[in-house]
Amino acid sequence: MANHSKKFNDVRSYYKYHMWKKRQVVNAVKQGWITEYEYEEITGESYPVQKEEEVAVAAAPVTETPQVPVTAETESNAKGASEEADVTSEE
Repeated sequence: MANHSKKFNDVRSYYKYHMWKKRQVVNAVKQGWITEYEYEEITGESYPVQKEEEVAVAAAPVTETPQVPVTAETESNAKGASEEADVTSEE
């Protein structure tokens, strides 16, 4: 028997008994539980390689701000408020 990582038998069992999917085995490689070679041994497929761009995009946090729809009511309130401010400032 070849030398395997400490978690190899656990990961292999989780995958073998359908408790884990391939994605979880990939995560075990990323966490350093098993090697890429052991991934191939467990799944029977080569370890998926991502392009650097895909990795960077996947790791980037989502910072999208929510869009607030502008309605006619919102526009008229904004105009009315500015007109009121103009009248008040003139007095």
